[in-house]
Amino acid sequence: MKKRQGLKAEPAAETPDWNVLASPWLEVVDLRGRTLRCSPIDALANASKIHRIVSPNPLDVFAAHRFLLTLLYWVAGDAKKTQLLRRALLRGKLPDVVLKRLLRERDHFHLFDRKVPFLQDPAVASAKESTPAYLFAEMAAGTNVAHFHHGHDDSTSLCLRCATLGLVRLVPWTQSGGAGKTPSIHNAPPIMPLAIGKNLAETLGLNLFPLNIPQGKAQWSGHFRPSSSRVKLMEGLTWNPRRVHLLEPQPPGLCSRCGEASLPTVGPIVFEKNEACKKDDKRVWRDPAAFYSLKDGVPFATVKSGKESIASTGGDLRNLFERTYGKKVEPAPSSLVIEANSGHCSWWVVVPCTNPANNKSYDHRAVWFEGFDGDAPKLVGGWPTEVVIAAGDPRAADSVARVSTKPSPGVAAFVRAASTLDAVAWSLLGTASSMEDDSAAFDVFTSIYWPLRSKHASLPCKPAAWLALKLMASAGRFRPSTQRAGKFRPWEQLKSHQPESKTRDGKIRQYPRAIPRGDVLETEMRQIIRKHASSKSTTGIDWPSTCQFLHEVLSQ
Repeated sequence: MKKRQGLKAEPAAETPDWNVLASPWLEVVDLRGRTLRCSPIDALANASKIHRIVSPNPLDVFAAHRFLLTLLYWVAGDAKKTQLLRRALLRGKLPDVVLKRLLRERDHFHLFDRKVPFLQDPAVASAKESTPAYLFAEMAAGTNVAHFHHGHDDSTSLCLRCATLGLVRLVPWTQSGGAGKTPSIHNAPPIMPLAIGKNLAETLGLNLFPLNIPQGKAQWSGHFRPSSSRVKLMEGLTWNPRRVHLLEPQPPGLCSRCGEASLPTVGPIVFEKNEACKKDDKRVWRDPAAFYSLKDGVPFATVKSGKESIASTGGDLRNLFERTYGKKVEPAPSSLVIEANSGHCSWWVVVPCTNPANNKSYDHRAVWFEGFDGDAPKLVGGWPTEVVIAAGDPRAADSVARVSTKPSPGVAAFVRAASTLDAVAWSLLGTASSMEDDSAAFDVFTSIYWPLRSKHASLPCKPAAWLALKLMASAGRFRPSTQRAGKFRPWEQLKSHQPESKTRDGKIRQYPRAIPRGDVLETEMRQIIRKHASSKSTTGIDWPSTCQFLHEVLSQ
C-alpha cells in the first residue's frame, strides 16, 4: 500500500463494483474544517488528520464509528492486541500492519458480489421485493409513518452511499417490525455514548478497549446465525436481524434519502426477517457502549428513551445517573466504554427515542455531556421538569389567551345574520363536511356571508365563518339568538398540554402544544360545545368572540 500524504476526497464510484472498505461513503471534517468524503480505509489511514465523522443523523454517525471499531476488533484478534492498538490510536498512530491486513480482506466487503455480498444473504434474492426505505427508521415505508419524510414505496431508491449506511446501521439500530421482524441484539434501540477525542484516531482509541468476551468469527455475509446463546464478540458486532439483498444496481438517479444524483441506485430490495435472531431469554450479550440497568449489581437490561413528554425535558437522560426515590437510591446504569474511560470529559450520547408500546423510534437526537463523574449528576439534577418555552412560541401556556377575541363589527354582523337561520338550514349545516362537497350547506353559508361582503371589511375569513356555522349547528339550544348574549367561551377549554404522564418519582410531566388547526380544532371545539349543551348549564355561548377566535387562528 502506498503511503498517503494527506486526506483527499475521492471521486464517487460510478460502477457496480462498490466496495464498502475502499469506496468513498464516509463524510468527515478534517482538522482544517473542510468537509470531505472518503472511504473507511482512508479514514483509518488518516485518522489523526480527521477531526470527526459527520452526518445530519446521529444514528449514521454512531453506526459509522461502530463499523470502524468492528474492523479494528476484527484485525486485533484478542484482548492483548486490542490494548496495544488502543494505545497506538491514543498516540495518533495506526500501525501499517492493520491497514495491510484490512486490504487483504477487502473481498469481504463488495456490495454486489455474486456469492458473498457485504451484510447480505444471496439465498433470499428471489424473495418478495420491498422498498429500500426499510433500511432507515426515519423514512416512510409500508405502514411506518415518518412525519418529515414522504414518498412512495414503488419509486423509492437509494444511492450506493446511503445503501451502505443503511446496511451498516442494521447491526446497532434495527428496530422491531411487522410480521415477526425482531429488533437488533439489544432489542429496542438503546441510548449509546461515544467518547470523543481531539481527532478521529483518539476517538477510536477511546472507544476501543479489551473486552472479556470470546472473539468468535465475524459474519460479513450470508444468513447470519449465532453460534450459541452466549454471543461472541464478533458475532455481536456483526449481528444481522434481517436477511437483505440489494438486487442489481440501477443507473445513476435521484436518491430518495440524500438527493444525490451522481451515483448508481438500488431499489427495490429484499428485506426479510431472520428467524435465527428471534428473541432468546437465555441470550447473553453486553454491548461495549450501551447503558445497562443494574439489578443486585449485575447488568440486565439496556437503558432506552421513552415517552415524548419525558424526553422533551431530558427526563430520559436523567436515567443515566443515580436517582433517588424517597429513601430508595437507584444506582446509575453501567456502560463499559464509560468504565474504560473514567474521568473523560467529552461524550456524545446518541438517543433514539423509542415508543415503549411498539418499540418504534419516533425521533433521534444527540446530546453532549462533559462527563459522568464528579458534578455531572448534580448538573443533570438541575434540569427543568417542563419544556422551557420562549416568549411568542405557539406552545406557550398563554397562547390561547394571547389570541384576540374582541369581535370586530364584521364578525358581530355575521353572527347576527346566522341567528336568523331556520331549523332546515341548521340541519343542513349540522351534517356538512366541506364547502366543496356539500352544495346545499354551502348555499346556506353564501346566503348570509356574500351579502355582508360589501358592507363590512372585517368579516371573518371564509374557513372561520364556515367552521363557526358548523359549530353553531351542533350547539342545539345554545345556537346564536337575537334574544340573549352568551358568556361561555369554548376555546378557553382547549387543552394547552398533551395528556399528562406520571414518572416514578411521582412528578407530573406535561408536554405543551400549540393551538390545534384543521380537523383537530373542529373536533375538539365540537366536543366542548356538545358537552356544554348537554349539561344543566343555562349560560349561553359567546358566539361573536368564538367566531373572532376562529378567525384569528385560521387566518394566520
